[in-house]
Amino acid sequence: MHIEINTDNNIQADESVVRHVHQSLDPLKTRFSDQVRRIEVHLHDRNADRKGDNDKHCLLEAKLEG
Repeated sequence: MHIEINTDNNIQADESVVRHVHQSLDPLKTRFSDQVRRIEVHLHDRNADRKGDNDKHCLLEAKLEG
């Protein structure tokens, strides 16, 4: 199963972010590896121009086999 991480211009997908995403998705990879071909992770900062902690958005998109 391939994991693709997409970010907007305000979030940097450095090594720690990539590692966190992969570790968070490990249970899904184990359970659904024969059914899911790829998972796309979309990370966005909704209020990039303003400070705040609750403005991050994560969307997961699963691409199925077949």
